[in-house]
Amino acid sequence: MCRTAFASVVFAVVLLSGCLRSGFDTTHAASHADDARGDGGDAGRDGRADTVDAAGGDATLDGAGEAPHPPTIDEVAFAPCASERFDVPITVTASDPAGGALTYDFSASAGSFVDIAGPAATFKPAASAPHPCPYELSIVVTSAASGLSATAEIEVHVTAEGDFNGDGDGDGADYTIWSDSFGRSDCCEPQADPCHADADGSCTVDGSDYLIWQTAFGASGCACP
Repeated sequence: MCRTAFASVVFAVVLLSGCLRSGFDTTHAASHADDARGDGGDAGRDGRADTVDAAGGDATLDGAGEAPHPPTIDEVAFAPCASERFDVPITVTASDPAGGALTYDFSASAGSFVDIAGPAATFKPAASAPHPCPYELSIVVTSAASGLSATAEIEVHVTAEGDFNGDGDGDGADYTIWSDSFGRSDCCEPQADPCHADADGSCTVDGSDYLIWQTAFGASGCACP
């Protein structure tokens, strides 16, 4: 009988030990699982398995753990100074590291207008003075692949149409430019000597340009930088 009781006690101790070990292992395993989840969280924070907000949109990180780069605006070609009578062509050269199609958006100061045709646009100043000095234009290029954008800011100074030297005033100095250029008919041809006195864009300097200067005499406005 004593032998049976002793065996029962041993069995109980073994069973209890097994339960304790089982509980420890379970707790230990749960701790490892928590650690694994914690590592996953750290992985998200160190930039390998999360999303980031860039340039106004969520961008999923790539397999190498790097956020995609926004498009690059390489060049904006335009005339920074123009007469109020003429439109200003703008051409944007941009590239996208993600290889996606690019969309272009232009906005300008109140009173002006931008006619958009992809990377090319035409800036149209207000029809008459006073003009902002300068007009401010914003260009936003967005990638269809990454959803990211790049922005460029430009300025266009618009002078009164009879301000031939672009100093912001219609005065005698502009008359001198008209007088020295009177009779020229090559104003639309490429040349080293600009034809500033062709105020009406007729390719010649004549009496019509004089009348434009006369109208602008005494006026003040934006000067070319």
